[in-house]
Amino acid sequence: SLPLTAPNMPPAFTAAYGLKLGGMNLGKLDVNLTQVDSENWTYHSSLVALGLAAIFVGSDAVTDTSKLQLLDGIIRPISYERIRITKNADKSERVVYQWDKKLAQSEYKDRTLEVSLNDLTTDLFTMQLLIMANINNIPEKMTLPVITKAKLKNYQIINLGVVKLNTIYGCLLYTSPSPRDVEESR
Repeated sequence: SLPLTAPNMPPAFTAAYGLKLGGMNLGKLDVNLTQVDSENWTYHSSLVALGLAAIFVGSDAVTDTSKLQLLDGIIRPISYERIRITKNADKSERVVYQWDKKLAQSEYKDRTLEVSLNDLTTDLFTMQLLIMANINNIPEKMTLPVITKAKLKNYQIINLGVVKLNTIYGCLLYTSPSPRDVEESR
């Protein structure tokens, strides 16, 4: 399993990224993890399209927010919300976790889902933290149940091992797990 616990939780951080393709600025991504108190965290990102990309997808920010809480020694998602408004539709999604009842409710567009939780059930955004926190303990292959767009899907995490990343600062070595959607459960 990939527990998210207080000792292995990544420290609070803020990161800003510029998204470019062929020398054109396409977007700006801001990500932050905030520890609210000893038992609560907020993980948030905001993606804004710029330039030509904004013409095609709109200039409204796409935000992801996970609220996390320490419950019985494990940090678990309590809620996840993605706000995405396009020119034609509201593509926002919400998940509320009730760990005491082992249930989650999810809403996306006109779909709703109530799903039974197991200890590894998560959303795509919180899955990033699980991988960061356990980067050195990920087996070669494993499957995580993920709630996304009011569906329960199984994502296979494949540990590709150490890979080289060429950056403007030189070559870096990076352990590279790769999540892939392997099947839809509901």
